Amino acid sequence: MKKLMKITLFLFCTTLFLFPFIFSATCTTTQGDTTFGVDEGETLVWTATSGSPEFVGNKYNITIEDIYNGTYMTVDSYLIDVTMSEYNKTADKWSIWINDDFFVAANETQNFIEYTGTLSGAPLWFIIPTPINLTMLGEYLVSTGSYTDYTVSGNRIEIMGFGTYKLTYNSDGILTKHVTEFVGVVILVMVLGGGGKDAIPYGYSFLIFTVIGTMALIYLEKRKTK
Repeated sequence: MKKLMKITLFLFCTTLFLFPFIFSATCTTTQGDTTFGVDEGETLVWTATSGSPEFVGNKYNITIEDIYNGTYMTVDSYLIDVTMSEYNKTADKWSIWINDDFFVAANETQNFIEYTGTLSGAPLWFIIPTPINLTMLGEYLVSTGSYTDYTVSGNRIEIMGFGTYKLTYNSDGILTKHVTEFVGVVILVMVLGGGGKDAIPYGYSFLIFTVIGTMALIYLEKRKTK
């Protein structure tokens, strides 16, 4: 019984010690009504599952490096810095698009959103702010001159330009499905998940609680063998 009390106390103290790291990794301030449904340190991956053969198996990885308040294009905004890389299955090679740098800024109170110029019109709007406002996203995309129109239905937006892009987001503002069509032919279907380079599905808090849980299981297993 004394040993059980000791291990319980140890796990409790460990949790208290790690709590500030959990808090700093997952709880950040917002800008007005704007927030993002991702955590610092979290890695997300999107995989091309169907479409043209040259695209199937390709992946995009995004690691959230920093989430912070700042000013972008003179607008007080909530910003995300990321590391973003692309995996080309044919070449079996990863290429870095963004290396720990700006990805998106938003202030929904002022109906403002802006993505990095690194995307250069590429339809890779993997993360949008919450509460979800796809009309704001559509207006921004049309304003860039690369797209001509859009329609919104629930958590899905259809964007018209050189091709047609159908994007579906979850309640956290994370892209779950991307479909690209050209003259009515589906050339790319990309979905959230599918494994990735150094993928960490739930951010730092997931790792911390996994360590604590593993320690507890090891202790209980040792008690059973005595």
